Amino acid sequence: MDNEIFHKVTQGSYYMIIDQAINYILGFLFWLVLAKLTVPAVLGQVMLTTAIAGIVLGFAGYGAQVTISKYVAEYNAKGMTNISKSVFALGLKIGLIVIAIAATASVLFSSQLAAAFSSDSSLVGLIIVAMLIFLPSQTIIACFNGAFQGSHKMKYTALTDLIYQVSRLFIAVVLIILGFESLGVLLGFAFGSVIATICAYSLFLRKLFNNVTGTGSPTNLRHVVRFSVFNYLSIGLSTLSIQIGYLLLGIQSFDSVAVFGISALMSGVVGGIMVSVSRAIIPSTSEQWQKEDKTGMNIMINTAFRLSIIASGFLYILLIIAPEQILTLLSDKYSIASSSLQILVVAAIISSLTGLFVSVLNGIGKPKYVAKIGVISSIALIASSIVLIPLLRVEGAALSVFNGSLVGISLSLYYFKKEHILKISYGSLLKPVVSILLSLAVGIGISAITGNILAALISSAMIYTLLIRTLRLVSYSEITGLVHIATKSIRLK
Repeated sequence: MDNEIFHKVTQGSYYMIIDQAINYILGFLFWLVLAKLTVPAVLGQVMLTTAIAGIVLGFAGYGAQVTISKYVAEYNAKGMTNISKSVFALGLKIGLIVIAIAATASVLFSSQLAAAFSSDSSLVGLIIVAMLIFLPSQTIIACFNGAFQGSHKMKYTALTDLIYQVSRLFIAVVLIILGFESLGVLLGFAFGSVIATICAYSLFLRKLFNNVTGTGSPTNLRHVVRFSVFNYLSIGLSTLSIQIGYLLLGIQSFDSVAVFGISALMSGVVGGIMVSVSRAIIPSTSEQWQKEDKTGMNIMINTAFRLSIIASGFLYILLIIAPEQILTLLSDKYSIASSSLQILVVAAIISSLTGLFVSVLNGIGKPKYVAKIGVISSIALIASSIVLIPLLRVEGAALSVFNGSLVGISLSLYYFKKEHILKISYGSLLKPVVSILLSLAVGIGISAITGNILAALISSAMIYTLLIRTLRLVSYSEITGLVHIATKSIRLK
């Protein structure tokens, strides 16, 4: 692989992995502290409210983020940073217009929206705060992150999220201690997001477009709008399908929302590395596609698939073998979700692979395929949720997520094979997957025979490490290259 591209993807992935670590470690600490300070019903109220806000954000901010990331990278590669700046401005404008319309409607009908889930009038105030403060600031951050990623400045994304997580934790804890309960938690989300937005703009964003170059006209951006429409639809429906579980469980009880939410947050850890790689790979894929370098792009993508699966393997093993023990760290009240966590972990693995495929499709300008994958898999998840959640509650929600992930990965593989877009090395996927499965089989067997979870975890980790070396899943040059870039990247420029 070309050294420059390898450097961009690995350094970008490095910072995105740091970003994921920040979000998951501080996010886990956030929910751990809150679980100790308050009851599941309070957390369930907050999760339900943020789920409603997240659906709106999925149709606005996240779609803008992907669009900005792709086209900022594409025009920067052509030396037309003036158009990159115009793309960013257009994406931000579209995102804020959509959010303004949605937030206004949600505030006007907040009473009816709250009544659909609970007779508790406090939910109305939570919805209003989420829509007027949390939602707009998160949309702006999403657009900023798109510009950071498209400019290969993923370190700014990591720093922005660090500011958000620390601010959210501090504000929420202080307000809960003062007796604000669910409103205090949501104000932590809202004001933490506002603080992060202000810092990201003043410290990072203005650096991106200081030296604007290029002579191309920034007026004709219809192709950007077309690309945005497909991504808004796909990501919006995908977000809706993810949040539908919270909404349907919220009708039953806030406690169920909290139990499912904690399990979903933990399962997200296993896909964190692959999510990081998928975000970093969009700009580099777009650049290589513009240069018509399919060979380099094939090598880059297959390497990214293989390394991200291998690096995630230890997390898979931990959460599959010891889900109850991990959940108990928060509170004994959440240990009942251990089987749901296992289901969600498998679903997260599959969804992360789908995310890598979708990132490649976006990078090479195939948003129609992305939209089809997102729409069909989302419909499958929503339909499954409507059927299974009333019957099985939290486990039904987990199984629905699993069903949706299967549909998504099937469609991704179908479009890749049908269009001959890229030559995917299935060995890059199967070897690490088989290694993880064999290691899990050993660990589960030891756990069943001895009842010793620690021995099972140690044995699985040792077997997995041995298989990585025996099957040569990672080359020495890849390790040294990654270590070199990681060491170099520590110095934040």
